[in-house]
Amino acid sequence: MLHSQSMPEVKICSQCKLELDLSEFSKRASGYVFARCKVCCNSAVRITKQCDFCGNKFPATSKSIKKFCSEKCRTEAAKNRAQSDHRITLRYNVFDRAKRENIEADFKKEDISIPVLCPVTNIAIAIDKSAPLADSNPVIDRIDLSRSYEKGNLIVVSMKAYKERVIGSSKCSHCGKAIDTQRVHAARGAQSERFCDAKCNRDFHNKKNRGISRGSNTDRYDPALIPTSPITRQLAAEQDLPFYFSGNPCRRGHIVARRVSNGNCLECEKENRPAKTKEQNERYHANKTDINKRRNEALQADPKRRAIANLRSYRSVLFRRLIDERREGLFRDSLDEDLGCTHEDFFIHIESTFTDGMTWENYGEWHLDHVKPVSLFENPLCAEAWNWRNYQALWAEDNIRKGGANNPDLKALYGNTQGFSE
Repeated sequence: MLHSQSMPEVKICSQCKLELDLSEFSKRASGYVFARCKVCCNSAVRITKQCDFCGNKFPATSKSIKKFCSEKCRTEAAKNRAQSDHRITLRYNVFDRAKRENIEADFKKEDISIPVLCPVTNIAIAIDKSAPLADSNPVIDRIDLSRSYEKGNLIVVSMKAYKERVIGSSKCSHCGKAIDTQRVHAARGAQSERFCDAKCNRDFHNKKNRGISRGSNTDRYDPALIPTSPITRQLAAEQDLPFYFSGNPCRRGHIVARRVSNGNCLECEKENRPAKTKEQNERYHANKTDINKRRNEALQADPKRRAIANLRSYRSVLFRRLIDERREGLFRDSLDEDLGCTHEDFFIHIESTFTDGMTWENYGEWHLDHVKPVSLFENPLCAEAWNWRNYQALWAEDNIRKGGANNPDLKALYGNTQGFSE
């Protein structure tokens, strides 16, 4: 009985007489293995080469272009070349970027040179491999963005110039004004928010986070919004909730709700609040002049914001004066609560009381007047005194002439009034 024998995995070449693995021999579709090895068939001579990186000797052929004994040595040699010549790294980054952006790239490292100063921003070029996105790092950009990465269309600039280059136009997410789109903004995606200045940025997010302006920090920290049963962060975000509860402890061991926006543990925020408040107070007192100057400039530029700020300031002065008079039973909510409406609705109501010549631009020539003066309320800080129905626009001279509790006509008119009913 014949038993099938497995074919040996080595074979002796009929020409060089070396015992080689079968993979070194060509093989026909029928299964026939050539008598001569692939090297001998190609008329190449087996030799020994020296690795260009580690110096070790390795077998090769006279026709082979291999310079390294292993893939590891080849990779390390490439890294060393890139370390010694940063143009190699820049070229590699461009080809990687061109592949992602579906742009053609065809040039050699000799086609580029790294300048001492950025030709756009005039800042010194400094290679910092520990911070690839640093403003002073060099980067290759195209001169004409409609063309590919090719010789003659390349320029080496600083990372700052690369990110701030204008590549298109868009509209401010808040006011709709046409603005230039820089590359750093375009990288965030077409749906990202863009603003023409810091004021639009601030006003947009105030409107987004607080519903046109209604609500202070206390509204966003409402205990009723803090979940007690598990809810994932994604589900809470989909339901537009400010908090989520995973049931897992934080790094400090607190098993409480967390903030959807940043994942912070509410108990950790509570523990850190005194130190954070102290730091903010120190920063304010150290930069008080500049901060107040910026605030005043912002208020002057926005009359509606200035009007609300004046109301808050008036309430605070009144509250301190009543405390000094030892008035009892005083309690006050926030201005936003007492208004009974959003700031936007409040402004619409004030505009409905405008007379000829009144605009928000000349606010100051007219005042926000309390129809029933707060001085005629038993508690000047009650909600009825500060409700939106108790406001009107009145020229400054008329408001001063109107007076308050010192006006006998007003005292006779509102003496027995208990305020506005809801």
